[in-house]
Amino acid sequence: MKLHVFYNGTDSNYTTDFRKLGRFIHGEIVSRFGHYTQAVDDQAVNVLRIHGVGSSKEDGNFLTDKTGTALGVRMRSDVQNIVSFVMNARLRLKTANERGQVDANLVVTFMGWSRGGIGCIYGAHMVCKVWDDIEKNDPSGIKLDIKIIAFDPVSGLGTNVRALDLSWLDVTFMAGALWLSHYTGTLKDTVKASLNIISKHLVNWWELPVHVSQFHGFYAHDERSVGFAPTMPTMVGADVGRNFKLYGVPGTHSTLVGNLYPDGGATAGVAASPVGTHVYRSMVKKAGDLMTGWGVVFDNTIFEEWLKPLDLTANFALGVIVVPSSEALTTYKARAQSVAITILNPLNKVSTGLTDGRGVYIGGNKQDRKWKPESSMVEFMNEQNTKSTIDSVWQMVVGSETKLEKLGGSVAAHSYNRAGSNWV
Repeated sequence: MKLHVFYNGTDSNYTTDFRKLGRFIHGEIVSRFGHYTQAVDDQAVNVLRIHGVGSSKEDGNFLTDKTGTALGVRMRSDVQNIVSFVMNARLRLKTANERGQVDANLVVTFMGWSRGGIGCIYGAHMVCKVWDDIEKNDPSGIKLDIKIIAFDPVSGLGTNVRALDLSWLDVTFMAGALWLSHYTGTLKDTVKASLNIISKHLVNWWELPVHVSQFHGFYAHDERSVGFAPTMPTMVGADVGRNFKLYGVPGTHSTLVGNLYPDGGATAGVAASPVGTHVYRSMVKKAGDLMTGWGVVFDNTIFEEWLKPLDLTANFALGVIVVPSSEALTTYKARAQSVAITILNPLNKVSTGLTDGRGVYIGGNKQDRKWKPESSMVEFMNEQNTKSTIDSVWQMVVGSETKLEKLGGSVAAHSYNRAGSNWV
């Protein structure tokens, strides 16, 4: 059995974003793949699509809309829905197998952007935990196999609460009082319950255990906005037959999934960037190649409606490659770096040497030294893991370690290849 989860980013509604003009001329990538996967009739029941947190939630209200955008409120319930979706499928498959319809594998593919990407990582971690707990008391004979494509998995402000189990707290302040969205009762009881949860249920949710056989993370090289540090998860356990890859992508958090303007917006009367288009079609091809390799089936309309306008064939092969010059790519990247959301930190617009890079959470809950503009993904990940004095002293004791080595297993880094429209 194959399941498919598509989790949109903050304020990204898959219903409207699928055909959204302006910022996403050809469509936001997670919405599009989700649409063409769900449109296959006999596959639709096994597809879960999730609106991004914030104003995208169709059943939200003013409070959860605003706190969802700012702080990621309702991510926890989304993750619980993912766990329920997988466990219900497990029960259906187990029952069918007991009746003679044998399928010994449950393959779950995840695709998510931004907080949706974090939700995929967190959801996969929780699915593995719950699965193992259930299997102890109710063996099914089914092998769980999880595959993840995450586009710039950013937890953002407010949801940077690391190491919490399904007790992940959605916290915000309203009228000076503490408001926790997932609990009822008095404020005293809520605070008491949350403190108990924090003390007893600490987990490293960024760790992806052996059930996760594939992780492909795409990271925007030129994003500089405050609160947009992405997470690179750790491979835990044996690495045989597992494949974790990290890809550096030119542009911003938004251009990575289909915004064709280097500033992440849409300026009236201004043509989309040919460099942005070049990067976007590379992303569509790469994600499509991965998913078809995993046996994901797409509706036949995908070619005429989406791939053909991008000069991609029905099997995601590139047509004519118009390679942007190195100068054009440099200009595109510089423009992307200069238009960060800088309300909280205007220094991000200035090349100070301290604030001009991008922070990254690498296999843990502490932000790594900033990913500098001059460093490719491969160069950055092969730097020594010395983001603080404590780390430096620790490495003197236990030996040197690169950022890539910190992630464990056989994780590999890949930089964007402009000429080939791919990654090397």
